[in-house]
Amino acid sequence: NDEFFSNYYQSTPFNITNYNIKQIVKLSPLEQHPLCFYIYGAFHYIPIEEYFPAIRKHSLGSIDTLLSIDNNSCDIGMVQEDVVGNIESIKSKGFGEIYSKRIPNHLQLNNIRIVCSIFAEKYTLIVRTDSNINSYSDLYKHKIGIKGSGSLYCLFNIYKYFNWEWNKSNMLYYSDNYTIINDLYQNKINGIFIVVGHPSVFITYITENMSVKMIDTNDIDIYKMRYFLPNIRKDIISKSYYYNSSSYINTFSTRCIIITNKNNNTENIYQFTKNIYNNLAFFKNNLKIFTSIFKWDLVYKIPMLQYHPGSYRFYQQQGYISSNKCTNNTTFFDCININKHLNSTIH
Repeated sequence: NDEFFSNYYQSTPFNITNYNIKQIVKLSPLEQHPLCFYIYGAFHYIPIEEYFPAIRKHSLGSIDTLLSIDNNSCDIGMVQEDVVGNIESIKSKGFGEIYSKRIPNHLQLNNIRIVCSIFAEKYTLIVRTDSNINSYSDLYKHKIGIKGSGSLYCLFNIYKYFNWEWNKSNMLYYSDNYTIINDLYQNKINGIFIVVGHPSVFITYITENMSVKMIDTNDIDIYKMRYFLPNIRKDIISKSYYYNSSSYINTFSTRCIIITNKNNNTENIYQFTKNIYNNLAFFKNNLKIFTSIFKWDLVYKIPMLQYHPGSYRFYQQQGYISSNKCTNNTTFFDCININKHLNSTIH
């Protein structure tokens, strides 16, 4: 919604040819409830309020969304898996001192339920080419802009990996796109760190208007890094999204998950899950970020979260959960119907 990007959005219309947009985008009958969920980038190109009967709520990132779901001020949200999976670390004194919002000690995920998992978001460090930053180990004492509370938490742990002392004057947290891009342009910061899905409109704008380079994670041992962030995975960013290049950047990624409050209406969440599942082909055809997602990827859940009863019922009906050996309290690997998952992967 930033005015800064309005002309860019208008020049890159969303292709909805051969689709009944009212059938596709109306993901659930949530009436006029608060909603902080969005499929990244998809709904910037269409008048969402006409087709998606829900209220969008601005979020400062995964942690802000998690708090909103927990206190029931928001119905559905998208968060990074590593934020939910490391809740005790997020509540720790060290991180709490650098995050602008106080994280309540009572936050225990008791009110949080999982709806589905979706695409991966990737660690993205983009720096000015005139900086002398060529690796993550070069970051210390450089001014880096950080976009999103989940990104802030990830970079905080990268600092711990290198055994660096966090410096608020160098690690600058931004809440809006315009200011962080403008500060990079004016050389007030040397680079930007963001955990984001690719291709990204945000990154596209930067690469088209500034001389920048992306930094790989080759100097970070992922096995040691998992001591701080157990859920990260090795991944790549294709340079072809932003440059005339067939090469790629080595990086890490974290899965994004859609969560809801346990008190949310079961039928609403059932319909929400069903419509994401049934429209996955639409997203895959129109958004590259969904290209590698199979239907069974939606079913994945992390051990510390239970399925919402609405999603649980839908996955049982589709045969992804073996009802004879699974309760909603068991882990994902105890629940899954392995034959159904294998068939989904093959097809």
